[in-house]
Formats: sequence, structure tokens, C-alpha cells
Amino acid sequence: MDLSDEALDRLLQAYREAVPDVEGGADFMPGLWRKIDARRKFSVRLRFWAQITASAAAVVCLLFLGLGNLPLDDRQSFYTHTYVDVLAEDDTPETQLYAEVVHVQNQGGQR
Repeated sequence: MDLSDEALDRLLQAYREAVPDVEGGADFMPGLWRKIDARRKFSVRLRFWAQITASAAAVVCLLFLGLGNLPLDDRQSFYTHTYVDVLAEDDTPETQLYAEVVHVQNQGGQR
């Protein structure tokens, strides 16, 4: 055991000689806190913008949800009527002409 203790003592002595103790100057602690604050500012800014983005996304989602649930008569009739119902309700002059022709043909060709 003496041999390993002596080897450890020599290793530690060599380390002390290679890396001397650094004396902290008058600006050591303020400089250290400046470095810490500089790193913190980035993370605080990043967290702030992430919260703003998440809040804006939630507001947009709620807005779309509200707009999607508005009672609009046109939209509801669009989804509840069939294609034939919509054509039957359409009374534009162009379709009236075709309806008259179809109506006349159906009456003349009754079975």
C-alpha cells in the first residue's frame, strides 16, 4: 500500500506543479456573473418567444374552431340537400328553359 500512496502523492505533486492555482482578481466574480447572465438571457428570450408562439397558435386554433361552428344557413343547406334537390330549387332562366323542354317531353311520352 505504501507504493500506491507514494505514486498518488507524486501524481498530485506533478499536477500541482503543472496547473498552478489562479488567484481571483477584483473582477473575477462580476465577470463570472456577466458570463452566466449572457447565457441566461438567450434562454429567457427563447422561452419568451416560445410562449408567445404557443399562445398565438392557441388563439388561431380557437378562432378557427369558433368560425367552424358558426350557424350559416347556406353552408348547412349545402351539406343537407342532395344534388337533385339543389337542381330542383334552382330557378334561373337558363334552367327554366331546359325544365320546360324536359317537362314537355315527359308529358308527350307518357307510358
